[in-house]
Amino acid sequence: MTLPVHSALTPREAQVLQRLIEGSTTRQIADSYGIGHQTVKNYVTVIYEKLGVRGRSQLMQLCHPLPSARKSEDLSRHV
Repeated sequence: MTLPVHSALTPREAQVLQRLIEGSTTRQIADSYGIGHQTVKNYVTVIYEKLGVRGRSQLMQLCHPLPSARKSEDLSRHV
């Protein structure tokens, strides 16, 4: 993942972001780092604000953009 604002994240925020991208739940992230559930929720809120997204689906689209419809059409022609 290469996000220009990734460097604006603190080391812990970057760790939480990585776990979110991997599909971990808030509870799983809290348990793995030995921090509270609400603390993780606070990190997630700050991450969303810094990356300019409103939720996990937008976060996933930002981190794993889907190919455009045009690219998909071009690929299907070669199959």
